[in-house]
Amino acid sequence: MLDTVARLKLKFLYVVVNDEAYGAEFHKLRAHERDPQLSYVPGPDFAGLGRDFGCRGKTARTLDELGTAIDEFLAGNGPMVIDLRISRNVISIPYRRLHFGMDV
Repeated sequence: MLDTVARLKLKFLYVVVNDEAYGAEFHKLRAHERDPQLSYVPGPDFAGLGRDFGCRGKTARTLDELGTAIDEFLAGNGPMVIDLRISRNVISIPYRRLHFGMDV
């Protein structure tokens, strides 16, 4: 798909929400007192991968960096890949309830 949008110069934004782990498994392993590092996956540079396919690519680690990357996408032409690096330690509300018995 990256090749196609780059070749056709389509204005298409990909945002890869990247916790460098299998996020669901990470939290399940923690909840069941197993080693959560088993779910760790040192992922590729998705922004670089996008550039390799002919797209623009940016890595963002903060909301400000994300905003800047989105502004750059909107100001330019063609596709872009944003590799949004997030913490794997943040647990969604449904997962808190389901796996950790937390009400909020």
